[in-house]
Amino acid sequence: MTVELDEQTAVGLTAQARARNLTLVEYLRRLAIEEAQEHLGRITPEQRVAALRAWAESHKPVSHFVDDSRESIYEGRGE
Repeated sequence: MTVELDEQTAVGLTAQARARNLTLVEYLRRLAIEEAQEHLGRITPEQRVAALRAWAESHKPVSHFVDDSRESIYEGRGE
């Protein structure tokens, strides 16, 4: 993903990132996540369901058995 910023905005965001001991990318990622979480609080339950269904439909089902039991996940780890 590429985000184009004017020079003044880039300098300001870079300074804010450095003040938090983060890279610019890390800082922008945190800002984006915070904004997304705030937005999720403002959408209706119906919109949230539609978004979840769209996300689920974007993943192709597998045609083979998948053993995702707790036992299989931790198998061989010395339990």
